[in-house]
Amino acid sequence: MGLLNKVLNTFGWEYRGLIEGKYVFGPRPLSKKSYNAGKTNRLTGNWGASGLTEDAELRGSLAAMVRRSRELDHNNDYVKGYFEKLKINVVGSTGILLQMNVVEDNGDKDTGANQIIEKAWKEWNKKEHSSMSGKESFRDLCCLAVESLARDGEAFFQKVVNTSSKFHFSLHPIESDYLDIELNKRLSNGNVIRLGIEMDQWNKPIAYWFLRKHPGDIIEGDYSRSEKHIRISANQIYHLRIKKRGTQNRGVPWAHASMNRLNNAQGYEENELIASRVASGKMGFFSSEDGEGYKGDGVDADGNSITEVEPGAFEKLPHGVKFIPFDPQHPTSQVPEFMKIMLRGASAGLGVSYNTFASDYTDINYSSLRQARLDDRDYYKFIQAFIVDHLCNDVFQDWLDRQFLTGEVAPLPVSKFEKFNKPKWRTRGWSWVDPKKDAEANSEAIKAGKTLQEIAAEQGRDWEDDLDQQAVEKAKAEKLGLDHIFQNSKSKESKADDNEKD
Repeated sequence: MGLLNKVLNTFGWEYRGLIEGKYVFGPRPLSKKSYNAGKTNRLTGNWGASGLTEDAELRGSLAAMVRRSRELDHNNDYVKGYFEKLKINVVGSTGILLQMNVVEDNGDKDTGANQIIEKAWKEWNKKEHSSMSGKESFRDLCCLAVESLARDGEAFFQKVVNTSSKFHFSLHPIESDYLDIELNKRLSNGNVIRLGIEMDQWNKPIAYWFLRKHPGDIIEGDYSRSEKHIRISANQIYHLRIKKRGTQNRGVPWAHASMNRLNNAQGYEENELIASRVASGKMGFFSSEDGEGYKGDGVDADGNSITEVEPGAFEKLPHGVKFIPFDPQHPTSQVPEFMKIMLRGASAGLGVSYNTFASDYTDINYSSLRQARLDDRDYYKFIQAFIVDHLCNDVFQDWLDRQFLTGEVAPLPVSKFEKFNKPKWRTRGWSWVDPKKDAEANSEAIKAGKTLQEIAAEQGRDWEDDLDQQAVEKAKAEKLGLDHIFQNSKSKESKADDNEKD
């Protein structure tokens, strides 16, 4: 009975006793002071709630969620557009750029060291160096990381000593399918393998157990080796995923809460399209009271009667044959509003505004559009910060460590590695809906104490580079006698005001 009570308690029930020869069970009564959300009643009786760990829940559903997320990416235009917008806004056309910030002991910028490291990093970013395949630049790999994170819930990259590159350092992307989610066991050394990841007692990754063959590949695996898995040390793997719970070890597709809604909306839209096509045909049926079939103008390959229809033409039917029209009223006026409700819910689950997700800018004014854009940009900035923390910084540190061995950052001394491991990253910025208004707002903000660095960072630029470029342009303009274009002058409006005062 103790085990039975334990099971019942898990589901909020209890054993009431033996009444009239029958075992009676019922919902466990809750204190009147408890949370309403935890009560079991006629309104919440079908509301399931799991007490499993996140890993246990993922073991039974992750593979299906990933497959469905990929199917939506393949066939749902809204989801595909969402993934494309992620890459465009998080990584951008120029990628995430390195901005070194090495300083001397006296606080002055170490320009020489910064230039040496930035030059080497820029060259390594090319596809022939950054990826083992020689097909993806570091910008491409960042885009792959963002899309894999959103679509599959996680991204994996293996760092490899690539002797074919002078930098001896490259990355190799690994699909999440290779990490065996069914491998879960306790090892003799005290470590445990959860969902393919070997960890110590503190849940720190020690190694990753990848399958030698992709479970859905068209080419058979390497059967010359008996091992099903290949164990790769954790210090050779970059594993990106956003955790939802403290002990969670695998990522979750970002569309998990919106998948059902998106799939139903797509099915509804397809059904409405078919119904509308049927309605546009204005079809009908022939009915005969005496049971004789309507012969029509001929038969098709299956022997069914067919009738040729021309606009404005009427056919005289035989005696006893009636025409029953089939006239479904589609599309209905509720379609746009229904789709809008569905897409609003899906966009909320994905973290972006409805207008961005659905590409719908009808009935929107400047203020609401600006607020939606600001919310979206905060969302993109959050993901940018995640990519910088969990990919760019880690890759740069390992890359720089390797370059001291190859001599590509000579003559920098390896003894000052920590001094040189000071990267700053310039992420993609954005222009505004009304550049004139925002330029005026920035001018007022500077007067109120906002810095040039803050304004430049919002637009994905470096303020020192801006000032250096302005100095070059002013010097060139002075040399050509065009320095008047940089001189401060009053606007026509202010001049007019001065004339009125005079």
